Amino acid sequence: MTEVVFAEGWDAPLKQTAAPLEWTNLLALKAAADEYYAQNGALLTPTRANLYRALELTSFAATKVVILGQDPYPDANKATGLAFSVGQNENWRRDSLAAIADLVERNESGTLNSGDLTSWAQQGVLLLNTRLNHRNAAVDQHTQVVDRTLNWPLLTRLILQALNQRTEPVIFVLWGNDALTLEKYLHNPQHLIIRASHPSQMSRRRPLHKGKVKAFDRSQTFRKIDAWLAQQQQEPIIWTN
Repeated sequence: MTEVVFAEGWDAPLKQTAAPLEWTNLLALKAAADEYYAQNGALLTPTRANLYRALELTSFAATKVVILGQDPYPDANKATGLAFSVGQNENWRRDSLAAIADLVERNESGTLNSGDLTSWAQQGVLLLNTRLNHRNAAVDQHTQVVDRTLNWPLLTRLILQALNQRTEPVIFVLWGNDALTLEKYLHNPQHLIIRASHPSQMSRRRPLHKGKVKAFDRSQTFRKIDAWLAQQQQEPIIWTN
């Protein structure tokens, strides 16, 4: 039986997309992540069990929408392995997720009743962070510093490149400058790219690149997704959770 490296259904397209040295480096990344968590698990978020959860819940073949985040939450009770999702945390209406919930409602796409976005992932929304781990705020003092120990951008890039090569159309949602830097890997015309500023409190009302990229609050992201899926005659995403 072949061992699953990252997640069932993802290993084959990743290996096919990667150059031989890149695949070797991906295997080294997996091994390094295993060792890093074995030695420092209490200092890291999300838990090791949730590290590849985005890929486990949304397969390569099932991916219809990619929403690209940045880093996992540094709080262990919020980091779920899904970008922007905070699970069943009672205080979920904060910062980025609050802005996302507001936009879903204003776009007449539904209502978020919790901060758990698992149902989105199960419907084909890949909630992918560009880096898959952070430091645990409860036990680590340097939580504001991005943890660059592991080469997660290699995995993120290859995921996007693999999806870019798919013949089935995908919607790529790029919120914020970090996500926008990865647009260069998305060049096939059958896909849709939605650009906006990041939904954080500091950025949600601020357009980017001299107004060429809309502010998150005015991006109509969910209305655009709904319309495009209908145009492609695909099943809609039920955003209400």
